[in-house]
Amino acid sequence: MAAALEFVKSQPSGTRMGLVAFSGFAQLVVAPTGDRKVMTQAIQDLTTGRGTAIGSAMLKSLDAIAE
Repeated sequence: MAAALEFVKSQPSGTRMGLVAFSGFAQLVVAPTGDRKVMTQAIQDLTTGRGTAIGSAMLKSLDAIAE
């Protein structure tokens, strides 16, 4: 979690970021936004789970970027 929070913190102002969580399935948690507080809170709220639907997560990410 610390690495993800540091990554968000290190981005230039105005950079849009989003968050897709995945375990047994992928879910868009935060649509691309420039709001670092939203991203930080979403990362802190994540919990671990079983499964690695990384392919689904990549597709969700691409869909979010395309919107």
